[in-house]
Amino acid sequence: MPIGLSNQHGFWTSLAIDQSEPEATRPAFRLRFPSWKQANELADALTTIHTRSETMAAMVEELGRLLRRWCSGWKNMRDLDGVEIPYDPARFAEILTAPEMFELLERVVSDSMLGEAEVKKSLSLSRWSAEKSAPLAENPAQPNASAG
Repeated sequence: MPIGLSNQHGFWTSLAIDQSEPEATRPAFRLRFPSWKQANELADALTTIHTRSETMAAMVEELGRLLRRWCSGWKNMRDLDGVEIPYDPARFAEILTAPEMFELLERVVSDSMLGEAEVKKSLSLSRWSAEKSAPLAENPAQPNASAG
């Protein structure tokens, strides 16, 4: 089954602010893998939200809607008193800032290829070796050394 259609697979990521925390206790979010088309649509949606949202409330509502689609869980999430917060997709706006929502959604697009390679153990860019690729075109801005 294509990984973009699977609810059983996902990848864990943390916000940049939490990267220095020990992995065992670091807050993390489980994100779903997008298909190529979905990743492009999400990237376009993020641009649209950022540039066309009329109010901050409208922006956060749309970001929350997208997160509910792409985030399937979290771990090590604690409130100010240290009490664990169970995963509840309705609470994104309560625990995340708008920039943190953008960060997570951008990770769906940017980190999913690496996460997929790890899950499938199959992505190897070495399969497309330089010998098998088409020759590079000469740079028209540089004079051709063979032309005399």
